[in-house]
Amino acid sequence: MKSLVSALVACMICTIALLAQNAKPIDSAAVVRGVELTTMADGLWRHISYGLFNGEAVPSNGLIIEEPNGVTMIDTPWNDAQTDSLLIWCEKTLHKPLRRVIATHAHADRLGGIRTLLARKIDVLSTPLMAEQAVKRGFPAPSKPILPNDSTIQCGNFTLRVVFAGSGHTVENIVVWIAEQRLLVGGCLIKSSDTQGLGFIGDAVLNEWAQTVKTVQERFPMVRTVLPGHGEPGDKTLLSHTIELLGKRYRKP
Repeated sequence: MKSLVSALVACMICTIALLAQNAKPIDSAAVVRGVELTTMADGLWRHISYGLFNGEAVPSNGLIIEEPNGVTMIDTPWNDAQTDSLLIWCEKTLHKPLRRVIATHAHADRLGGIRTLLARKIDVLSTPLMAEQAVKRGFPAPSKPILPNDSTIQCGNFTLRVVFAGSGHTVENIVVWIAEQRLLVGGCLIKSSDTQGLGFIGDAVLNEWAQTVKTVQERFPMVRTVLPGHGEPGDKTLLSHTIELLGKRYRKP
């Protein structure tokens, strides 16, 4: 089994290396040291990084938002090396520094690059509850635990609404709404359409999760695109899909 896992990881690394050698312009897919970048709209890039979970390579989503004088990122990649590669990409390709990061909850697939950010003195924004949970789970504390449960941040041409709608995947998970694109960054609170399980539930609040997603539905009925924590983006049906999964008896995916 170990040899099979090693072979799969080696295959993935080779694939990433080949893609990196043939990197395309930033308006299509590009790969940077194990991080894929795909355009979602002008000034918005989905970043996809890979981490090992139960011996399998798992892709994880985040977002890069270009502003006139800098860059905001929602969620870090899995680790510091991948996060550092995105900082370099922003500086070399967008010619702008990464100024701040908003993490949707305190797990490695959202906050794994926090040490790189703090070392570079990049603001890591969170709610006080998320900062508390980050420390409990072994991460450094975010540098700016100042976000209320419903706050608005202007990022150049994009208006971000950062909302804590309730517990679910974790006690502190938040979502980010980008009004101009009608885009909801759901983090691991929301599951992709091809997902038939809830994934890791070690920190989940299962009896509140469905109601939290329903609250998100009520607050953002005009949603056009949903970016889940893992898997492909979809439309608002990802919210009802997540609720349906929670209505079933949980089984490991």
